[in-house]
Amino acid sequence: GNLGEVSLDALLKTFSESADLRQRNFALYALAMIGHLRALETFQIAQHDDDPLIRLTAISILHHADQHPDIAPLVTMLADMTDVEEITGFEGRMCDLAVEILRDIGTPEALTAVVEARFTAQSLDPHVRRRMPPHI
Repeated sequence: GNLGEVSLDALLKTFSESADLRQRNFALYALAMIGHLRALETFQIAQHDDDPLIRLTAISILHHADQHPDIAPLVTMLADMTDVEEITGFEGRMCDLAVEILRDIGTPEALTAVVEARFTAQSLDPHVRRRMPPHI
């Protein structure tokens, strides 16, 4: 009803206008729970957002909604060693989260990207390789 539309509008506005990463990320999760068709366009746009965490969240949501997300933004994150614990509360780096989502997506393209990232990591300087996620 009308209350649902007001909530949807408020969440869409929060996502598009807030400068606070946590508020934007929360808005994406809340939009996913509402499951409204108008939110789908937001997820499609968000998978190419400037912020990598927003991209991860949107791609994960699209995948779980069987909407076939674009994996290219995840592939670029395979080299991102940024620690995300302060942002997400989960221990790990951006590349670790990208690997998890790519493995979950499980398409040949997604799994090939994970294998290629591991191969590239093995050819790097040993100091850099030690910082690469052990599971790629």
